[in-house]
Amino acid sequence: APVKSKDSVAQHSLCFRLGNVDVDKFVNYFVNNRDEYSEYMDIDWSFEEALAQYHECGTFLFPHGGGIQMKAFKEAKAAGEFPDRLGVYNILDACQMHALRQTGMVHIITGYTNQVSGCDSSAVSRSIIDGRRVAYTLLDVYRKRLPGFEDCFICGVADNLGVRTSRWIDGDFVFTNGMIAAGTRHDDAVGEAVGFESLIKHKGKGAWGVQVCEQDSFDIPLRCLLPRHVEGLIMGAGRSVSAENPITLRVMVHTMVVGQGAGIAAAVAAKSNSSPRTVDYKSIKAELIAQKVVVAH
Repeated sequence: APVKSKDSVAQHSLCFRLGNVDVDKFVNYFVNNRDEYSEYMDIDWSFEEALAQYHECGTFLFPHGGGIQMKAFKEAKAAGEFPDRLGVYNILDACQMHALRQTGMVHIITGYTNQVSGCDSSAVSRSIIDGRRVAYTLLDVYRKRLPGFEDCFICGVADNLGVRTSRWIDGDFVFTNGMIAAGTRHDDAVGEAVGFESLIKHKGKGAWGVQVCEQDSFDIPLRCLLPRHVEGLIMGAGRSVSAENPITLRVMVHTMVVGQGAGIAAAVAAKSNSSPRTVDYKSIKAELIAQKVVVAH
């Protein structure tokens, strides 16, 4: 029988990039206006930590949701330059920014589509079109309102919609939310990950939560990467494994464990002329350990 799949309706984004940005000027704006940087929102760190990363690596992260708190975007909204929504997009001022000093480029994630199915091609197409309109609308606001962006231009728009959750498999094993909270162990683990809870730590009105990691870890089992009734196939994306809810393992730290585990399992299976389902787990575990993956249990 063919593999069954389910579909999740979620909010998605279209990323874009601005070039010719004076990143030093942008960062120094926050040095001189500390209240404009949204500490402990979306990411659990202070401005000092963000600044230290910039000095060490040349990369500066402005947190997701931080634009809602910034004076520049509030003033742009008040002046009618920044719409509350555009087409299928809302929350246009989330404005997570990854700034790169070496290239003068800023990668931006902002705006959410309104509960779109990632399997609806017409909805995805509309989201891409409207996402490009968002990029060009915000370009004018960035140029006018943000220090360092006066002469910026759009140097790239994502080829496809950034889909947070969509289709996921029915697998040999269903991973549940409770397995994160309980620090559950599995005999066929492809790695350990940590759970987290979302806490409101920033003091601003309408502040987003920050993901605070828990002390205990949990195992991600190989079985939830394997679709039922299908041989020779393994899932390497956390948002699409067999789970109670596709959002359970979609964040980066979890999907990195899933991706490396799936890659190793597939390689070991191919080398031994087996399928991922029938390959000897001890061989997979040996390669996981060789690559310094934590599988102590």
